[in-house]
Amino acid sequence: MIKIKKKGGHVIYQPLSATFQMQELGGSNQQKFDATTGTWKPNRILTPYLLQPQLLIQDPEGILPTGDYSSDLVETVWTVKSLLNNVVTNLVLGTDYTIDSATKALTLLYNVAVDEIVTITYKSHYVDPRRADTNALTFEWSTEVMTEAEADYKVTLDSGMWNSKILMSPFKNWGRFGIPVQLKDGDDAIADARCTYQWQWWTGTAWSEDFSERFWYVSGATSKQIQLDADFIQDITLRVKAIAYGDTTHPLYFATRLLRWYGQYQEDVDFLTGKYVFSDSTLVKLQGKVSKAAGGDITNPAQYFDMVLFFAVGNEELAPVAYGEEATIERDDLQDGEPRAGILVRERTCFLPIADADGRILSDDTTILFAQIPTTSTEEE
Repeated sequence: MIKIKKKGGHVIYQPLSATFQMQELGGSNQQKFDATTGTWKPNRILTPYLLQPQLLIQDPEGILPTGDYSSDLVETVWTVKSLLNNVVTNLVLGTDYTIDSATKALTLLYNVAVDEIVTITYKSHYVDPRRADTNALTFEWSTEVMTEAEADYKVTLDSGMWNSKILMSPFKNWGRFGIPVQLKDGDDAIADARCTYQWQWWTGTAWSEDFSERFWYVSGATSKQIQLDADFIQDITLRVKAIAYGDTTHPLYFATRLLRWYGQYQEDVDFLTGKYVFSDSTLVKLQGKVSKAAGGDITNPAQYFDMVLFFAVGNEELAPVAYGEEATIERDDLQDGEPRAGILVRERTCFLPIADADGRILSDDTTILFAQIPTTSTEEE
């Protein structure tokens, strides 16, 4: 039996002439945000952004009629991603956008924030029906959707009585207090729901929003009034970053330095007894005091100052005899010379946490230990 050897041939077609385009059938890829009303123009809930892929084909062989072949696109993939605050997320199909299964059209229902970028990408294929196994055409397209802020308002940040530097006298009962600020549009306060506030503190090299282990901080880091405790404030610089109407491109700032400040004062020591020595005198009582430069003695000065009282008789060197405001000295040799008294006064810091040699903060069970220390050493006096 004789077998016939077979070999197949191929029909060669000229390439199709294909024109692909993405039609914008409704809405816009650009929006404007009206900060005063909190609305978008256009609002995509009411006027969505509609994209329709279109494929036009002309067959030089004349086998396929010239026309629109958009419905024959296959393996269509739409991707819609948001970039906000350096974080990329996928928008939700069915909520933020829809895709028509028949026409492959995408409808964007999502209103984009001022500082947000939404990227829409599209990819699909068309298979040449003249030879279904070859000549598949691939189409890709992308665009970015953004929003511009309408800045037709006049926003200011009112800090009231607070200015850029606050001298905090320890003689005033500050206790816990707040620093309030208020965003305003013209003369009118902007509603809290339309504003954001973020307080920060200066580390010495950068602004920080981490208030952990800041013992002077009480509450309100993300509100228009931060709460502080004056007992723990020595020298801090704060600022608030305020944003109105979601317009992150135009933040407003207010900064202030809070400084523990004693002002001008004068220390002195008085002899309550013993200034005049008699033959039977054996007792001397001293009282230290601190007076304000404007006049008037400070009540309980040892509450604010590190006070040391000194005493000597005749040519002796002054020697410390007591810490605090008062001292009682009993001596049998008061008659050996004229009595002399002295006082050393040093300002105290705010309450500072006590740490060991390795820098670990000490505590008694669950309570952190604090102390007030002199701001200068004895050698500096």
